[in-house]
Amino acid sequence: MLFPSTQALKRSWRSGFIFFCRHDSFRETFERMVFGLARHKLDLISQIDPGGTAIFLFDQTFRYLHGVYDAASPPGLDIDPNYLRNARGGGSAAGIDGAISPFPAQVRVSRVHDFQPLEEKKFCHLVTYNAGTNIFRHRLAERETVALLHLLAHPEEAPSDNVLPYETNGYRRSIAQNPKFFEQRAKAYPTAVSM
Repeated sequence: MLFPSTQALKRSWRSGFIFFCRHDSFRETFERMVFGLARHKLDLISQIDPGGTAIFLFDQTFRYLHGVYDAASPPGLDIDPNYLRNARGGGSAAGIDGAISPFPAQVRVSRVHDFQPLEEKKFCHLVTYNAGTNIFRHRLAERETVALLHLLAHPEEAPSDNVLPYETNGYRRSIAQNPKFFEQRAKAYPTAVSM
């Protein structure tokens, strides 16, 4: 059951957690309603508190944030062994035959509210990037979580002078050189605000 945005904002979120996903695996992720990480991140994912941790999903391909979700049950290992089992590049992590998920540290999620996807430039000041990369940390403190939810509800209030940190530190892998990138992104997010 989806909650109205006001109810999603007023919940007592004590922390937040951002999962990452490529656009080509979004459909399966949402069909299964399971978000996952590599096995060595089980301790990290175990800190998710059902009912208290706001969960988000970041599209690493087109750089948009989706949310908000809640853990439907405690996180664990191999909740859905088939989750992204055939994901591109997952063979080495999953074994030669791809018989297990490459992302076995998992949590089953439920939708709280489907906010309009939020482009990275609007929230990059709220997350902590790993030095020299376009990857930011999964965990959010309560203050960051509340601020991120507010921006999802009110994207027009995002700072207009935000600059992506990796555009200024020499790391440009996610700035697509393919001229069709923005066309593909517009097709994937037809109602999202363009850059």
